[in-house]
Amino acid sequence: MKYSAIPLESVHISDVAKLENICFSSPWSEKSLQMLLSENSIAFVCVVDEMIVGYCGAISVLDEADITSVAVHPEFRRCGIASVLLDALFCKSETKGIKTLTLEVREGNYGALVLYRKYDFVPVGRIKNYYKNPNEDALIMRKCLK
Repeated sequence: MKYSAIPLESVHISDVAKLENICFSSPWSEKSLQMLLSENSIAFVCVVDEMIVGYCGAISVLDEADITSVAVHPEFRRCGIASVLLDALFCKSETKGIKTLTLEVREGNYGALVLYRKYDFVPVGRIKNYYKNPNEDALIMRKCLK
């Protein structure tokens, strides 16, 4: 199946919040997710049969952006959805003049680390005990766009 990314819209927020609850031990609330609709944000969803199966978002300041989340429903992982979402995010970031992307990732999230390294993100720091449930360090990763 070929997947595609579409821009996040307000009608998607409640379903994205549900996906957050499935994917993360400390999910964002619907209210927090609303910030991904602002002018300084870039966010995409992947929809399959009217169900949001993935999303990603970033918030920009000047020519830098922080990727806030990349989430894929467990039943749709390893299907290329995260790659489709990140490709859309990178493309839109470049058109907005973003030069650098950063993100935080659980140190033990090996699947995500493989994905981010595939896209030339490099570790640039660590935040001790950043994540809860369970406690875990975050790796800070950075990617420079062309």
